[in-house]
Amino acid sequence: MTPKPINFKSNRDIRRYRYFNYRKNYSKKYINAMNDFLNFSVFNRWRELLEENNYNKMERPFKVPGIVIMYLAKLRELYNLPFRLLETELHNLSKIFKFPEISFTSIYRRIRKIIPEIDNDNNNVLSAIDSSGFKITLRGDYLENKWHRKRRGWVKLHAVININNFEIMDYSITNEHNNDAKEGIKIIKRIKNKINKLYGDKGYDSKAIYNELKNKAIIPPRKNAITLSRGSIYRSKIARFIKRFGESLWKINNNYGLRWNVEVYFSGIKRLFGEIIRAVKPENIVQEMMLKVYFYNEFNKLKEGYQLCNSYEKPILNNLLCLRGILNLLNRPAHCHC
Repeated sequence: MTPKPINFKSNRDIRRYRYFNYRKNYSKKYINAMNDFLNFSVFNRWRELLEENNYNKMERPFKVPGIVIMYLAKLRELYNLPFRLLETELHNLSKIFKFPEISFTSIYRRIRKIIPEIDNDNNNVLSAIDSSGFKITLRGDYLENKWHRKRRGWVKLHAVININNFEIMDYSITNEHNNDAKEGIKIIKRIKNKINKLYGDKGYDSKAIYNELKNKAIIPPRKNAITLSRGSIYRSKIARFIKRFGESLWKINNNYGLRWNVEVYFSGIKRLFGEIIRAVKPENIVQEMMLKVYFYNEFNKLKEGYQLCNSYEKPILNNLLCLRGILNLLNRPAHCHC
């Protein structure tokens, strides 16, 4: 009996090869999206953009267009830079593109005037809701306990995201003491017509949420939930099913595993922009948190455009769709009142 040749790949080698290809394609997509996210080729026509910003402006005209200020705001959120380093970056850019230099005070004031707006036209989508905390101080717990510093707490981001493309649908920013369910019902009332199903954890076990969404709410009740319809018949139906067949079967029937996509969203925004907010004033803390959400939403749209390029079924069509989507994103004006 002749032995088998040894020139074949084992299953373990095949898995490694597939994993390597996946990481390689993901890295290309991530790098290309970041290149377009920080693209400053539009600075070549900064004079035209400056004229548009100063059109019908009654006060002192701007020296630098708003697109440059948005670029500096992206750098601040990405690398956690102070405003004086942003002034240094602006001086380096001015040597290349020949636009005037401004001080870090002007950069600070114009960045603080940015009012980001989320564009979301999707309807009938699968969504998930959750909240996560962001630090508002660089001081560690050890220094706080040693020197008896006043505890500053953190800020909470309550968000409803689209499960299919990780775009945020609506959000709110509060302090650490706000209840998730009470804040969640405020967000749900604004976008309930766009929701097909809403996944949430037991922190959103509220009769108001069940009554607002009815059968669209995929939220497990607490362990001590009663099966009587006292205020919400939709909540009691879920409680009776779980008591009879178990919570695991209820989760399988409703695809409750999709809820983890909102955890992926919070993980992504913290890994990209960090979980620390440098602002001190309450209004600036909220504005900086809004910038993180807005920039991460734009970055996800760029990654979604490149995701079409990684399909191997229809390469020509996907490349055309990818190019068209990226050009639309780059040519779309930003909602900047700076």
